Amino acid sequence: LTWLRCKILYAISPADKTYWYVVRMPFLRIILLLSLLPLVGISAVFWLLFALLMSKNDEYQLVSFLGVTKSLWFVSYGVLPIFTGYFGFTFCYAWNTCQKEAPGSSRLSIFLIVLLTINWLVGYLIYFRYISIRKERRVEAHRIGVATEQVLTKQEIDDYVKIIHPVHLTDPLSVPCSCLTHTGFVSDKLGLLRLQMASQGDDKFITYLIIWDFCCFCINLLPVAYLILKYGAVTDTRTAVSIQTLGTILSLCAAPWLIFLFPNITNIFLKLARTGYDQAGGIKLMLSATQMKQKFEGEKASGVKVKYMNIMGMKKEGDELDELV
Repeated sequence: LTWLRCKILYAISPADKTYWYVVRMPFLRIILLLSLLPLVGISAVFWLLFALLMSKNDEYQLVSFLGVTKSLWFVSYGVLPIFTGYFGFTFCYAWNTCQKEAPGSSRLSIFLIVLLTINWLVGYLIYFRYISIRKERRVEAHRIGVATEQVLTKQEIDDYVKIIHPVHLTDPLSVPCSCLTHTGFVSDKLGLLRLQMASQGDDKFITYLIIWDFCCFCINLLPVAYLILKYGAVTDTRTAVSIQTLGTILSLCAAPWLIFLFPNITNIFLKLARTGYDQAGGIKLMLSATQMKQKFEGEKASGVKVKYMNIMGMKKEGDELDELV
């Protein structure tokens, strides 16, 4: 299970590799595909599993989860059903089968709506976890005196780490929630950077998105309750199709979350340090493109086994280096 967790986290959010590398590794490619596949609710189940496996103590990962999943629901359960529903109703009307085989009336469609609802509720839990962590970090930042308006230099960060916590912890994120305000929380540069950025950041942007999201959820929930009370079980064709339509509308309401697909949005609006997972499942600062290339070259030179894929006619290992990083 630990091995599988590390693979899943690394495939979705690698700290030291680009997605070009991920899509060329067979097993990692399968994981990435499962996260995007809306067929029979595969992606919805995958992201529920990912929510259980991911780190709950890193703000960037929490916000990234919200941005990615909401954007995915917009496309998979919002935009795509518009086209599939249009052709589905066209054919069922032509063959006069809409009473029994209307799009969205199957048990599978109801199951997808249930999964979507669960994912929506999980998103709210992720948001509250994010707000809780940010509050803890701001308190700690002011307590140890790193709540400044200017970004600390590399040397200043090194000095703070040595003074505040000379004993190095391999993974400060493993500290229990009850210990978030302890100085051990800033046992490395990433921990200190989080504190400083939390003191500078403003969470109003994501809070407004959550408020919009919650209003849309409640507005769509009321008609669902009315339909069930009026027509009975959700297996009734009218109720099932109506609920499916409301699910599509709810997914389309996630359109504002698409902004998180643009680079550096989390840093501009929320002041978050970009992080990712290493191959051991730990949280690390995201490397730059240059650093990723240097790391890849170092791994190759030191004899680390790297599996190359002959893609787009590339035959030589050396020719693939620039494409993989």
